[in-house]
Amino acid sequence: MLTQPDFWKLEEEDSLLLHNDGYLTNSIQQNAELIEKANEWYDIVMSHAEESIPDYVVEDIENVPEGISRIIYLDVFRTLKSPVYQAPLIKLLTKCWKDFGDYAQPMCLVAAFLRLTLNENKVYKMLHVINKSEFYIPGYWKAQATGYASDAYTAMEVSKTVNPSATQKILKTQPYPETFCQKFFTAIGIHVFPFCLQFDVMDKFIRGGRKFLIQLICSVIDVQGDMLLNTSAVNVTFELLRLDKKSTSFETIKKIVEEAEHYTQVNNFDIVKMRQEMYDLHLKKRLERPPVELDSDDAITLSDDSSEDNE
Repeated sequence: MLTQPDFWKLEEEDSLLLHNDGYLTNSIQQNAELIEKANEWYDIVMSHAEESIPDYVVEDIENVPEGISRIIYLDVFRTLKSPVYQAPLIKLLTKCWKDFGDYAQPMCLVAAFLRLTLNENKVYKMLHVINKSEFYIPGYWKAQATGYASDAYTAMEVSKTVNPSATQKILKTQPYPETFCQKFFTAIGIHVFPFCLQFDVMDKFIRGGRKFLIQLICSVIDVQGDMLLNTSAVNVTFELLRLDKKSTSFETIKKIVEEAEHYTQVNNFDIVKMRQEMYDLHLKKRLERPPVELDSDDAITLSDDSSEDNE
């Protein structure tokens, strides 16, 4: 989309670019460099494909449940501003819903971000691999995202070997890590990091897969370890974990991204095996109770943070 002559005129103030902060400048040289990098991403992602993925064909999907159609429309409407770019993304996400059998809001953010530099066919194929390959984030883009929630607990187990004091304190005040890991894991940091860092985060994720996301959480906790240990306010702890601008400086956020890959402790864990272990230990009991007993604290759902992002 970046190379389209009307993109900046139509989309400069859209939600996708909320954290652009002047990084993308409609520079021909910058666009070319980003597109070259994105095509490297495509090649890397496709090397992890576990099955053949057909080319994307634009089509009108029939018999889409009204609820799904409405959710996709609203997500795209909140992400992009112009019907010129909204309509193709709606079709792409609807096709992914049909293929995946499920849909979650972060799919919209990731798809829109990748569409900045890649064509629809490449984005479609990348979404397939990212959603299905064990190297990436299988089970994250679901209405009830137990895969992502289980991996959030895995991240905390790894973090205990990095900064045990800060991690233990977090778990006392924030016992459900899926609440603060969500945007890092399911949206690959989009709407968390400024764009000058988001492209680096995406690059590291593409190359490091799910393991990098766990390293990223370790970095969030360890780099801010002293601040986390020195606050007794639950709301401040949550702000630090979410990298809220009013609690975490740009310099700290930049260091978190730069340091993340150094947390090689993750290599000592079988994160694929641990997903089931963490589910059995932390989630199974409260999720597999009879429906009448479930309450809002039990359900693992992906929240809609659109209003929060625009504050």
